Amino acid sequence: AGHGDALSPELQTALQQLGVDAAAGATAPVEGEQQSYEAVNLDTTALIALTSNLSHGQVGWSFDDPVLEQQAVQETEDSVLQELHQVLEGRRLCVSRSALSTYQKLAAQMAGPAELQRFERIISALSVVDAETPEGFRVSKKVSKATLD
Repeated sequence: AGHGDALSPELQTALQQLGVDAAAGATAPVEGEQQSYEAVNLDTTALIALTSNLSHGQVGWSFDDPVLEQQAVQETEDSVLQELHQVLEGRRLCVSRSALSTYQKLAAQMAGPAELQRFERIISALSVVDAETPEGFRVSKKVSKATLD
């Protein structure tokens, strides 16, 4: 199917079974036509990005770990905070109880003074919502339950 063409019924059914809304066919959404939401549910990764000195450009050293060093360089060139600000501005910030618990444990174990100040401001702005853990969801391999206990 070319750009804008309708999907075959078989492909549309297969996509719908995977949870993909294929009603509009193969046309990609046009910027500005996307639905706007009043609230946004933050996961632990977004909360850490909002809190981290690394995201705020307040890291004045080099890392031995090449992945961390690359992330630090990338943050100075293209801050994730700018992207998050565009998504979060004017919206109610929500968090599930499980994400909040993980965030609190990570902050208690790893946050420095400036990060703890940000953590307190962020916590005060959050609305806690109940959310069920999706069936088949696994604990992250990088942050396990043992890491947080």
